[in-house]
Amino acid sequence: MPQAGRNVVFVDGVRTPFGKSGPKGLYAETRADDLVVRVLRELLRRNPDLPPERIDEVAVAATTQIGDQGLTIGRSAALLAGLPKSVPGYSVDRMCAGAMTAATTVASGIGVGAYDIDLAGLATLREEITSLGGEVAIGRLDVSDAAGWAERLEAFTGE
Repeated sequence: MPQAGRNVVFVDGVRTPFGKSGPKGLYAETRADDLVVRVLRELLRRNPDLPPERIDEVAVAATTQIGDQGLTIGRSAALLAGLPKSVPGYSVDRMCAGAMTAATTVASGIGVGAYDIDLAGLATLREEITSLGGEVAIGRLDVSDAAGWAERLEAFTGE
């Protein structure tokens, strides 16, 4: 008998500012993995009620997985951001569909009950472009009456 999947709720999102490209651009001297670490840390800072050990996995898309965008950027950024060693991370490479694939993959895991809290994002910083920025999200929504991640989740799930 088929079972209905769980609702997937995007709770919060963080991104880096857009910047001018080129050798004098905003991120000209910045590594892509450093951008991901910054947004992961900001996401954790903005959600102090979310224990880092509750995060089930981190998926980060990178179009060209070489240099600072390589080395399984999801895992290395998670560790550098201070997540516990028990939180796995991985990379997704699907060119322009990478961020969407990271988000839908973690959402699928939540929907079927394999995970409860996942982080998904994008890291793209190319030498020839110098910056497209980095983004990591457990979603975006406006529930201004809810104080923390648990309350925002409860507002949507009723649990």
